[in-house]
Amino acid sequence: IPEFRSTGTVQLDPGLAEGRARAYLDDHAADLDDDISASITFPANGIEVTLTREVELTIIGAFLDDGVVGMEVSAYSTPGERVGP
Repeated sequence: IPEFRSTGTVQLDPGLAEGRARAYLDDHAADLDDDISASITFPANGIEVTLTREVELTIIGAFLDDGVVGMEVSAYSTPGERVGP
């Protein structure tokens, strides 16, 4: 907050952001399968959370060697003023 007050620039605190992201994942661990891995990175001025898991396909899997593909889902956010509806 001191940085914002002196410069007007919204900055991301990587330690705080990572802590909040990990706390969210921990709080929702029961909703996630054990074989899902999570990574948290800080590209540019934001935070990116990526979940990765091997998924066994049924119909399309017949055309693959083992019917399993790696799936990855990412969410990216940057700091800034949020304006509600």
